Parts: sequence; C-alpha cells; structure tokens
Amino acid sequence: MRIAKNAANEDTFILGTVGGFRGIKQEDLELTAIQYHTEIQVDTLIEEGVDGLLFETYYDLDELTNIITATKRKYNIPIIAQLTALNTNYLRDGTEINEALKTLIASGADIVGLNCHHGPHHMKESFSHIELPDDAYLSCYPNASLLDIDNSEFKYSDNAVYFGKVAQQLISEGVRLIGGCCGTTPEHIKFIKSSVAELSPITDKNVIPITKKVKKQSNQSTIKQNLTDKVKARPTVIVELDTPKAFRHR
Repeated sequence: MRIAKNAANEDTFILGTVGGFRGIKQEDLELTAIQYHTEIQVDTLIEEGVDGLLFETYYDLDELTNIITATKRKYNIPIIAQLTALNTNYLRDGTEINEALKTLIASGADIVGLNCHHGPHHMKESFSHIELPDDAYLSCYPNASLLDIDNSEFKYSDNAVYFGKVAQQLISEGVRLIGGCCGTTPEHIKFIKSSVAELSPITDKNVIPITKKVKKQSNQSTIKQNLTDKVKARPTVIVELDTPKAFRHR
C-alpha cells in the first residue's frame, strides 16, 4: 500500500486486493474460517487508507457473498467483486454468471465482474451474455491469453495490441472498469488506456441468450463396455503419454 501511494498520481485511486480461498476444486474450508482470515486482510488494508476493496479470483459464489456482506456490515467503502469462471457462461457449481453477478450486487457490491482463467476473447464472449446492472457497474480483468506450453515452458501470448482492441469490445458490452490479470504487463495497460480513452460508456445493449444444449434421450438402452471386454472382442489401441520432465513458468 505504501509503495502504491508513493507511486500514484493525485488522480489515481488505490485499491486493496483480496483473493479467494476456495480454488478450482471444492475445498473443505468453512466460511467462518475464511471470513476470519479475510477480515484480517481487510482490516489491514483499511488501516492503510485504501480508496476501495477489490475481491478477486473467487471461484465460489457463497464465499464471495459472505465476505461482501461481512465487509459492508463493518465498513462503508466501495467494493469491487470479481468471480472466476471455469466455463465462459457458468461458475463451477453450474450457476449462470449473469445470475451470480446479480447475487453479488444484492450482497452489497458496487462493481461486479470477472477476472482470471480466461483470455480477452473468452471474456468478451462471457460479457455478451451479461445484462447491464441497474444498481452497479461491470468490471473485467482478463488474463493476457490462455496459458500455453512451448518447449516445456508455461507462457502467455505477447498480445498487448490485441488486448487493447478487445478492451474496446468489452466497453461495447457494458464494462466500465477494465484491467489485466495473469500474464499482463504495463504494455497491456498502456494499450487498454489508448484504445478506450475516447469511448463513452453504453447505457443499453442487446444481451445474447445462452444456448443450452439439450441431451437427446435414446430409446434403446446401451451397456458401455469396459476396457477388458473391448480387448477380448477386438484389437484395441492404447496410447501412453509421457509428461514433460520439467516445466518452466513465466
């Protein structure tokens, strides 16, 4: 916080960020324990004089709504609440993102949105299905790209110019607050700013409905063969993949 204050201009707002505890997989972490450890972080950030709080990278909707409610009960401070979705349209528990964001607003969040896991293209896809809130604003912090592997090295695409162009499209989907998550650099932020500087926020949009796939029911019952049965019946091909011996991440 102190480093950020020293680096900030007079017209710069400084946010204190707090990340979620429950990750991609469902974990046996009680909400009371999560709230206790989160409140320690929030109290420290408030004491240092943040202009607002950014709760980001939350995979679990219950965890985030619980934290928002507890924080609003204690402090009168702007809250940005960002979920992380494994699918472009759904949270890990199957909740549609649009409905999840409404829940965050009802809990007291002032700005709601998504961050992490997806790159700019998939984030734009997500926001095409998200309605403009009446009592809040939308935010989006994509990763630089989807994570790729090149010669045993994890890396993100070097696509700052493209990132800026997609930022324009996010504005057209109603996003008001745009930033960058994993893999983004000062160059990405530079191109975001230059790309959206002359744009005005929208006040109306056409929301694309989510197309839900319906599984066709078969009239005939089928019994799935196990591997042993297949080998007995006919020649069967098995493929073995060796994992890379070492990974380098950047």
